[in-house]
Amino acid sequence: MKLTFLYDHRYILGADGKPFSLTHYNYGLFANRYLPHFDTIDIVARCDLPLGERAHLGPGVDFVSIGTWNGAIEYFQRKSAIRNQLAKLLATPTAVIMIVPGRLGEIARPLLLSQEIPYGVEVVGDPWGALGPGTSRHPLRPLMRWHCTHHLKKLCRDASCASYVTREVLQRIYPASNASFQTHYSSIELTRADLVDAPRQYTGSPAPHKLVCIGTMAHLYKGQDVLLDALALCRQQIPNIQLTLVGDGVHRPSLEARTERLGLQHCVAFLGKLPPGEAIKQQLDAADLYVLPTRGEGLPRTIIEAMARGMACLGTRVSGVPELLPEDCLVAPDNARQLASKIVALLRDPARMTALGAANLQASHDYLSEELVPRRSALYQELVYLCNKRWNIVDSARKAA
Repeated sequence: MKLTFLYDHRYILGADGKPFSLTHYNYGLFANRYLPHFDTIDIVARCDLPLGERAHLGPGVDFVSIGTWNGAIEYFQRKSAIRNQLAKLLATPTAVIMIVPGRLGEIARPLLLSQEIPYGVEVVGDPWGALGPGTSRHPLRPLMRWHCTHHLKKLCRDASCASYVTREVLQRIYPASNASFQTHYSSIELTRADLVDAPRQYTGSPAPHKLVCIGTMAHLYKGQDVLLDALALCRQQIPNIQLTLVGDGVHRPSLEARTERLGLQHCVAFLGKLPPGEAIKQQLDAADLYVLPTRGEGLPRTIIEAMARGMACLGTRVSGVPELLPEDCLVAPDNARQLASKIVALLRDPARMTALGAANLQASHDYLSEELVPRRSALYQELVYLCNKRWNIVDSARKAA
């Protein structure tokens, strides 16, 4: 069975003319995660290639461009052409998995329902939180928040198979039908090689205290603006505190301007976007405390990655974050003063940070690929079975069982 994989993400053209992603959704992931269950894969995503153009990424995996757009106006101008392209892809036997929330799922859902094609959703985010107050200066933000939340609820309701990155939180907000196959697994790729051998030991040395935060700056839902405000308050009590921000996007200039306005330019480093893997590990290992004051998430992979390095972490009481961190490591979103107080208290308590790092390292084992693969495989196998029934293809192995 072929898999049509809908991913509302913009790929970049490499020097070889092939699309690639700055996330981990590249050929290696598809070959390892999806190809064991599907014969071939079409990745349908945004790219600067013309609408409908194909690129061969490797054995069994093609990329199909649906063009690209900037902003809501261009999206609605091109929506009809994208729908026609999706209709062509769905005209032959295929299974469909979509990463949601996303625009492509919104377009594809009516096509799938009209042809009674089973589809699976992998729910990785919460648009109600990600588009909440303070996340964007766009005048249509409240409308976009309602629109994206409304469509994600419908996508989950009508899915034949649904996975969520959280154990409980997103399932309550965006429930699938009782008749569907449901499971949960993070989108992270975490192996034992990514885990440190032992949690770090915090000593309370007089060296500079280093914080790190990793997240996109395409929107402000990661809360870097709140973290900068909190850092300014922290410096009143801990002058030798430093912050590294990893990530890029349209809001980076405003965050850099905020840094200068707060007088923090000498203690804040903007590194831009780094590739996943060793570059991220290096930044985590160089820091003392991971801080993510997010306004809306699914289940943040960066916190899990920091936990795997034996770090103490701070987050907010939103979406799936409380499934990762204990209550005393959580603060309210958009509360710089509370965040600053928590940062100062932790940095002054090395024994507590050591204990938190040990607990986090242990908890990160739950997100190892060896733990997640069986749940992923069960969903993919169920979807293949349902699609074989839909397209009247005999699944001899399933029938024999």
